[in-house]
Amino acid sequence: MHLHLRDAIINLAPLEIENPFCEGKSELKYFEGSIYGLLTIASATQTFKEVIKNGKNGFLCNSEKEWISTLTELIEAPKLIQKIRENAFLDTILNYTPIALAEAIQTSYKSIIKAYRYKLGIHTNQLRISWIVPMPVAGSGGHNDIFIAANEMKKRGHDTCIYFVHGNIDKHPTEIKHFIKDQFGYTPLFRIVSGADQIKSSDALIATHFTTAYIVDNNRFSTYLPSYFIQDYEPFFNPVGSEYFEAEMTYQLNLFAISLGSWLADKLSSQFGHRKRAVDFWVNKQIYFPTKKRQFQNAENKNLIFFARPAMPRRAFNIGIKALELLHVICPEINITLFGSDEPIENYINFPFRNLKILSRKELADLYNEADIGLIFSTTNPSLLIYEAMACGLPVIDLDVNDSKFRHNDYPVFNVDPKIQDIAYGIKHLFDKPELRKQLSENSIEFTKVLPNINNALSAVSTFIEEEINGRIFK
Repeated sequence: MHLHLRDAIINLAPLEIENPFCEGKSELKYFEGSIYGLLTIASATQTFKEVIKNGKNGFLCNSEKEWISTLTELIEAPKLIQKIRENAFLDTILNYTPIALAEAIQTSYKSIIKAYRYKLGIHTNQLRISWIVPMPVAGSGGHNDIFIAANEMKKRGHDTCIYFVHGNIDKHPTEIKHFIKDQFGYTPLFRIVSGADQIKSSDALIATHFTTAYIVDNNRFSTYLPSYFIQDYEPFFNPVGSEYFEAEMTYQLNLFAISLGSWLADKLSSQFGHRKRAVDFWVNKQIYFPTKKRQFQNAENKNLIFFARPAMPRRAFNIGIKALELLHVICPEINITLFGSDEPIENYINFPFRNLKILSRKELADLYNEADIGLIFSTTNPSLLIYEAMACGLPVIDLDVNDSKFRHNDYPVFNVDPKIQDIAYGIKHLFDKPELRKQLSENSIEFTKVLPNINNALSAVSTFIEEEINGRIFK
């Protein structure tokens, strides 16, 4: 049959008009002939009238007389035949190929989804977004970011829910809500569910930790956009072993990745092929700002603060404590203050210190303004603590590891090698050089001035997801 079509010029598709059976026939004869370059003359059934524009991409006939006149006219008009054959071929390519039909089906499904959402009273651009989050712990900066991002989604009109997993998932959602409000200072606008046994369908399902990435992957068929909000390079949380590789493999799960900061986005792009989608770092300038004029000349009181979290290996607690032991030997006049954890740490330490434990944001800002130098380590991604301290004008010492200068975009910290002696003598050097501390302080304030506030920065998580989903479904 195909050989006959290839050798023909005119394709006849006669049907009995107004016959129920014939009126139910498709336009198959038209596009099957047109793809071979044939000109179709068809009976003017309703289906053929919808696809053939008479005299443009074919001919329609209502009577025997019209069939005869059309064929007679075409026999004497070879140029007209060629033009209409070309038009019919182009029409078939645009409307009847697998790609064109897939687009038409997608359009149909979009209209069905819109109609269904309208019936449920859901705004056209409103999304159902769910997060999978480990149970919150007091003072967790990562949880704080997630809660703000989820609140921003709710403010933008999205149906937002957080499923809390691991830890004490027997807690009632009301209890978790009160904990978030008490420990993080935000009233959750999002819904809260303990456990992820019955994850409902969603437009986007967002992992927030490598253990939750596997939950999202297992539920990818219940969500349109399986996603991953990545705040640290989490393989570095662990020694090179099982958990290291489990964390690293989550970056190969084909999840829609959103990274915190450009260094992490670059790393995920170069190593795992993720498209770069970076949320900017931020500072709450209403809390973190210089409250007084700093004195940089050598003073009788020298105050050093150290962010001390034994439970977080990436904060390099042990090496910091050993460096401070050496510092106390060479500079016993320096007052050392620890902060950041409620864990008992006295047994680790062999030098005089005070421990302020977990502080409120206001208390942190006061501490940054009172201290002379901050020792704050961040090995897996830049730390918001450092930006907040810098915004108060505090000179900060960090470890020069894992592309530190590139991770931090060469921001004005005092980088030292992760050696006990280098850290201790680096602190001494900075205390001995008031002009260097003054320069670091001024540069830090200028650097953080251009950073966005937290709500504007974390609203980018919503924006990335909205653009990805809306661009495919709702437009």
